[in-house]
Amino acid sequence: MHDIAYPVAALVSSTALAYKLLDLRKDPDNPVLRSLCATLACAAFGFIAATPAIYLPVSTALGLDNLGKLVVHGSLIAFSVCVQRMLLMWNDPPEIALPRARRRVIAGAIVLLAMVVLLTLAPINDSTAEHFTETYATTPYIAEYLLLYVTAVGTGLAEIARLCWRFAKVAGRPWLVRGLHLTAVGAAITLGYCLTRGIYVIARNMDIRLDLLADSSSAFAALGGALVSLGLVLPALGPRLSATARWFGHLRAYHQLFPLWLAVYNAMPDIALDPPKHPKRARWRLTKLHYRLYRLVIEIRDARHALREHLSSEIADGARTLAAQAGATAEQQEAAAEASMLRAALTAVGQVAEIASSGDLLEQQTPIGGSDHVGELTWFVEVARAFNHPPVEREAVGPLRPLAMAAKAMEEQQ
Repeated sequence: MHDIAYPVAALVSSTALAYKLLDLRKDPDNPVLRSLCATLACAAFGFIAATPAIYLPVSTALGLDNLGKLVVHGSLIAFSVCVQRMLLMWNDPPEIALPRARRRVIAGAIVLLAMVVLLTLAPINDSTAEHFTETYATTPYIAEYLLLYVTAVGTGLAEIARLCWRFAKVAGRPWLVRGLHLTAVGAAITLGYCLTRGIYVIARNMDIRLDLLADSSSAFAALGGALVSLGLVLPALGPRLSATARWFGHLRAYHQLFPLWLAVYNAMPDIALDPPKHPKRARWRLTKLHYRLYRLVIEIRDARHALREHLSSEIADGARTLAAQAGATAEQQEAAAEASMLRAALTAVGQVAEIASSGDLLEQQTPIGGSDHVGELTWFVEVARAFNHPPVEREAVGPLRPLAMAAKAMEEQQ
């Protein structure tokens, strides 16, 4: 388990550190970023040092034997102290946060000093053991060392979970709240590492072997540590994730709307504020995507307004009936009706008499879509889906014939 869990946790925490180091490079004087990078560095170093493929050769080469474990354990204690200090500095005013943070730093230093003393007194310099706890759980001074270590780290993790959950209630910003919750969950999971290790050491000294606890503890440490590292960077990373998701959403909407826009542009070129030199290729121009999507919505709406005298209610009723028979929702039925009217109206531009004879014209058009750009975009995307994939009816009659004719005409134009 160690061979898999710790390298994965090391990769996650190192990636989080690298991400924040890029921000620190842009703003090297930011104390919050410096503190966060130091915190993530402790986690990354601890998990890298705990990886057997790294820990064993380095310890042997440096002649540290199992004293190298002090580096691993010390890194996790330092990580716990750094997270607590950072959370206090984030949330409380300096006059309150500084004394509390100082007490935690002093407590961590005392624990580390005691661990150094215990490890120095323990007779463990004869070999380098891959499974330190399992090998030395009953060795003099090591049981005390291990129990002090897991107690100190566990207390810190419980405090991290408590502080994160408390601060999340007043954080306000959504991604900050999510980051605090994720950090709290990660700390709670890592607490399982401390509990399983502590119980294992106590049981071994009572001549009870609970090897399953020893095997599972590294999974708790790796998963919890990775979640804490992600939680610490999520407030900064989250808005960028949201922006990326919005961009892909805009890209999808743009590609769905474009065939409808191209159809109305081919029939009514004057609707375009900035006519493209190559209309069909414009679909693959992805620069200024938000603006281009905004223009598509406006220009489609303007075209619809210009076509209002050509919109037939009979065609809309026929499309609505087909959509209902296909099991479409009420909104999809309305979108299908709108798309059918637009197809027929675009075909009938300049042929008012012909379109009038196919059914009753809509005398007055009520506002369509939402009351803002987002609502209009949502509506026209639904209309574009129906426009791009019109219903196929082998025996189309009455008001459906203009729809079929329009579909065929548009395919020939494209």
